[in-house]
Amino acid sequence: MRRKKIQMFLVVVLAFIILFIINSNVESNNSSVNVTYKYNENTNTVLATITSSVELKPTKVSWKLSNDKKQYTFEFNSNTTYTTTVTDINGKVSQVLIDITRNKR
Repeated sequence: MRRKKIQMFLVVVLAFIILFIINSNVESNNSSVNVTYKYNENTNTVLATITSSVELKPTKVSWKLSNDKKQYTFEFNSNTTYTTTVTDINGKVSQVLIDITRNKR
């Protein structure tokens, strides 16, 4: 009888551990990415910032990756529209629309 209780207890503990691991993996794959823009009137440039909820891989050589690896920045001096991708540390690839329309040049 005691052995059955111990086995049942171990099964329940193992089930909780498995559920915790699965939940952790699901949460780590739920990253979000957004882009913001800041116009500088003095230089007529736009600073685009791509921000992620998790660390990003260093895949964009022309963009600057922040020390915490959660933001890319790039300063644009002309209007442009294109789609680029970023990859987080979990391997999730996100499409990001860059739409610069504030430059007066």
